[in-house]
Amino acid sequence: MKPSKRISLVLLAGAFSCCVVSGARAQKFMLHTVADLNTPIPEGSGNFTHVYGHVISGRYVGFMGLGGSGQQGVYFFDETGIHRVADLNTAIPDGTGTFTGLALSAVLSIDGRNVVYKGDGTGQQGMYLFDGVNARRIADLTTPIPGGEGNFTGFGFPKISGANVAFYAEGASQAGIYLHNGTSLLRVADYNTPIPNGSGAFEFFGSSLVSASHVFFGASGPLGQSGIYAFDGSTLEKRVDLNTAIPGGAGNFSSITAFWISGASVAFLGSGPGVGSGIYLSDGATLSKVVDTNTPIPDGTGNFSNFEPSFRISGGKVTFKGLGSGGQQGVYLFDGSVLRKVADLTTDIPPVVTGVSNRFTSFHFPIINTGSVVFQAIGAVIEGIYHYRGSTLSSVADTATPIPGGSGNFTGFAGYDNSGCNVVFRGQGSSAQEGIYLGTPSNPSLPAVLLITVE
Repeated sequence: MKPSKRISLVLLAGAFSCCVVSGARAQKFMLHTVADLNTPIPEGSGNFTHVYGHVISGRYVGFMGLGGSGQQGVYFFDETGIHRVADLNTAIPDGTGTFTGLALSAVLSIDGRNVVYKGDGTGQQGMYLFDGVNARRIADLTTPIPGGEGNFTGFGFPKISGANVAFYAEGASQAGIYLHNGTSLLRVADYNTPIPNGSGAFEFFGSSLVSASHVFFGASGPLGQSGIYAFDGSTLEKRVDLNTAIPGGAGNFSSITAFWISGASVAFLGSGPGVGSGIYLSDGATLSKVVDTNTPIPDGTGNFSNFEPSFRISGGKVTFKGLGSGGQQGVYLFDGSVLRKVADLTTDIPPVVTGVSNRFTSFHFPIINTGSVVFQAIGAVIEGIYHYRGSTLSSVADTATPIPGGSGNFTGFAGYDNSGCNVVFRGQGSSAQEGIYLGTPSNPSLPAVLLITVE
């Protein structure tokens, strides 16, 4: 007998419709204030004096906030407003007393309504998870180290995806990467873990990233060994190391630096003989080249000369900032088979005005999520946050945009993130204005969209 199916009807309209572009028509964005210096602190006193550290999942935003009299906390924004995740009046889950430190280190990660953060108390420190209603401990200084000796003595940056929370932690004479899978705390790798396809055990751990299926981390070992490794919940494997042949190169990688992940795939920046430097993609079965210094610049002159380590990957698509001779620079997108230009120094800044030349002069790093590329860029007389999807480039906000609920226009931007077409950013204005803002796609000419989901 076939299982029954559940049909869900969801009506999306107005500012919260899907990101839809038609031809070369620019997408319009509606801006919402998440929090600024006129926002009362939830369950606190007075208004925020500083907001930062913003992260996004869907239309949910997590951020750090400070206030007068030493207030600090972690906060969560949804369609109903701002909610306190934890502040210095919050009881420490499975601990004693209240937190003594939270927001100063800007350590948090978000997936849907779940926010994971690092907190400190008197003689206490730990990783904690807030699910939109309740908070619980992931691990603290009373937690035995899985596969190790004694308890944890300190924690690093956490990352969350689905039920998975990955983090770096230390103990007495030991350190490693650990995973809480929603029910159990597991060791991914530590100083006693043999290096897959290597010699000896790990000696140093770099950053770690987590998806719903994998934990990836950078690590090194004796005799100059270095690589990127993946853990699927039961098996640890090497994805790339300095014994790996470079696709299209003339030998093995001589260095492997930054990396970003999506699902079971990892994109990384590597260098070696015959290629200079390049960005490469491993899906667990195949290692392939995205771009290297032998690759012609799309709509440019000659080959790429270098790449910034701030590229991103989402669903097999990779976006990056590339450089070329003669001062060339731009944002580019590899869609899994074709490499194309998103914007470069010959691109007119949106909104385009007929007969007016207004082009980009420099770019900050691009990010990508479910097909939408977002980046910050500067022109001769303007600066802004820009969105690219399909073949359409749009402005989310720029220095000609009025500040929502503020005075005048934005004067600058500091940090941005996206979840699909929804974009969160920190903006500044004159007279010490600052805030965190959410841009959502809005196209009044489009009808409401009826989504039918069959499970």
